[in-house]
Amino acid sequence: MWKRLGAKIIFKHFSPKKIIAVDLDLRQIALARKNVQIKEIVFEEANAAKLNYQDRSFDAVFDYGVIHHLPSPEWKKCLNEIYRVLKPEGKVFLYDLSIESFNTICGKITRLLTVHPYNRMYKRGEFIKYLNLTGFKIIKKADGLRHFTIVAKK
Repeated sequence: MWKRLGAKIIFKHFSPKKIIAVDLDLRQIALARKNVQIKEIVFEEANAAKLNYQDRSFDAVFDYGVIHHLPSPEWKKCLNEIYRVLKPEGKVFLYDLSIESFNTICGKITRLLTVHPYNRMYKRGEFIKYLNLTGFKIIKKADGLRHFTIVAKK
């Protein structure tokens, strides 16, 4: 659902010539293709930790709550891939969760209802530290009760 909504939000607010929205789950891609009839939005199967795109091929990358699903060290590979595929001065827009999100009362209930790599999920500070180590420069950061939002530039 996020990729469908996210792609529409990106299209509406950024007016790009083309959006490539990716997911590892072919069922989700099929749903997105069925529900989004905008010719500038293309849905493709891809592994976020091993993207099949050329270096420096994107102006921006958006993450709508995907990276926290990747266990360590896959989330680090994902950030490396994002850095690799971004053009110089390209931006990454991150809206995601960390393990701390699942330590609240609401988060503990969520743990009972969802499957995540809880034992191998990053801490928020660890994520930010690795984002910097990768070479990104954080432009803006906001911490919510559950989610964090980061805009960073290559």
